[in-house]
Amino acid sequence: MQILSAVGKKTMDKKGRFMVEASGEEYYLVNMEVYVWSALLWNFVDRNDLDGYVLSLMGQAGRHGDGDWLQRSVKSSEIQYCVSRLLRRGLLVCGEGECAEKAVADLLLKVFVIPNRLPLSLRFRAFCMGISHGFSVRGAFAGMIMNENEKLLLGKLERSGNISLQLDDLYRVLEENAKWSFRMLPEYQELRETIKLDFLLSVVQLYKKKRLTIQCVQECAVSEAVC
Repeated sequence: MQILSAVGKKTMDKKGRFMVEASGEEYYLVNMEVYVWSALLWNFVDRNDLDGYVLSLMGQAGRHGDGDWLQRSVKSSEIQYCVSRLLRRGLLVCGEGECAEKAVADLLLKVFVIPNRLPLSLRFRAFCMGISHGFSVRGAFAGMIMNENEKLLLGKLERSGNISLQLDDLYRVLEENAKWSFRMLPEYQELRETIKLDFLLSVVQLYKKKRLTIQCVQECAVSEAVC
């Protein structure tokens, strides 16, 4: 399975053209590239399911009529060509694994992240959607509110956004506090795997709450971009 997500932050130039800031560079996106990248922003999508996400986004944008027309006119090969192009430019990242969980883990260990300050427009949108669904004022923001553990993790990622190195630090703490005899047991490896999954799940939750942005992909991962 191959899971995709977007790299960088959306911006606009003085003429209103769509741009993405990633790895300290600015990239112009045009036509289908805009829809592919936007469909994957703050999202993890199976590459085989990407066509549906892109068509849905185009339909919401009111492009070229109804969904049936879009399915007939937009070719899957066009979408996949944009994916390959964006992967080579380092504006998408791909993770691989036997299942979605392992593919997402593989993806996260390839990237650097930075904390993302939520703009007022996103906060207002969350508030309106929550109120429209009958939530209280506090409940309307519940999907974006962080607990104490998430705040601590966000602080660590602000100091170093290398997820792989953050996980190595957790492993080192475990090794320093585990007896040598315990490290020889299968339970030690199981504990390492539990720590890994719990840590990456916390990162995913922050990403889904739009509190993190993938800043860039490790160079070795970009060189293997067409996955």
